[in-house]
Amino acid sequence: MGYGDFEKGIQPEEVYYFPKVVEYKALWDVDQNWDIHATPVDKQKPDELKKQKPDEDKKKKERKEIEITKTVTVANLRRHLIVGILHC
Repeated sequence: MGYGDFEKGIQPEEVYYFPKVVEYKALWDVDQNWDIHATPVDKQKPDELKKQKPDEDKKKKERKEIEITKTVTVANLRRHLIVGILHC
């Protein structure tokens, strides 16, 4: 249906998100003008629909930095212990 196929070289169909929440009611019609290029495509998808929220990205980055710091600290401790033992 619009998913594309990598092996066949078929690109997926483009998706655009309407910038407002629309409430539907029974037997109700509405016409709305919408310029799909008014908002950049990468900014259109609401955060509630994203699998990975912006705050989660920040938290993951912070966790990764903490892990790197721990790894570097342990490596430095090992190096200092080895140097200390060799100088004894």
